[in-house]
Amino acid sequence: MLEPRRTRGPCIIHDNELNWVYSLWSGDACLYVGITNNLKRRLAQHRSGQPWWPEVDRIVSDKVIGRVPAMEFEAHDIRKYRPKYNIAHNPDHHRDPLGGIEHTERGLRVS
Repeated sequence: MLEPRRTRGPCIIHDNELNWVYSLWSGDACLYVGITNNLKRRLAQHRSGQPWWPEVDRIVSDKVIGRVPAMEFEAHDIRKYRPKYNIAHNPDHHRDPLGGIEHTERGLRVS
């Protein structure tokens, strides 16, 4: 991932890096939207670490130059497709930063 580089002044983000905005699908249902600068590595992380990975039957990805534009694209797709497993930017989910409680349309779940 792109890390801000510290100089003597303010934090500077070098925003000309190639990023991928990707979405993971099961049929017509979007499961997850993410952003990465190494798509192969990130998909391997999902494959080995997410219990929902077996639901994935299609991967859609787009190349985006610059981290900030990629983050905007990612947030747009999350709001548009409302993926089942995204919390950030998803109007159906949000996390209580202090209590660790996930609020969804279906109720509450303590994490």
